[in-house]
Amino acid sequence: MLKETADFVARFTYKPLQKRVTHTIRKKAIKSTKARLAVHHQSFEDYSDDELEIIIEDEERKIIDSLKTKSLIAALSLLGISLFP
Repeated sequence: MLKETADFVARFTYKPLQKRVTHTIRKKAIKSTKARLAVHHQSFEDYSDDELEIIIEDEERKIIDSLKTKSLIAALSLLGISLFP
């Protein structure tokens, strides 16, 4: 059952687009991390590679969460549903 589901999903997934979106999100996360470190007067050299990876993953998660929220609001507005009465 799981293999059939995975095959079904793989059939409708466009890998180059997925890679490009992931790459774009990673670039935005790195820019956000640079800005976050600049505010605290720090640089990339102050952290190890593992620590930087954790910080960048946190920024990626924030970006993805904001995209999900914006998508939900857009979908609701297309349906004529308002969150703010």
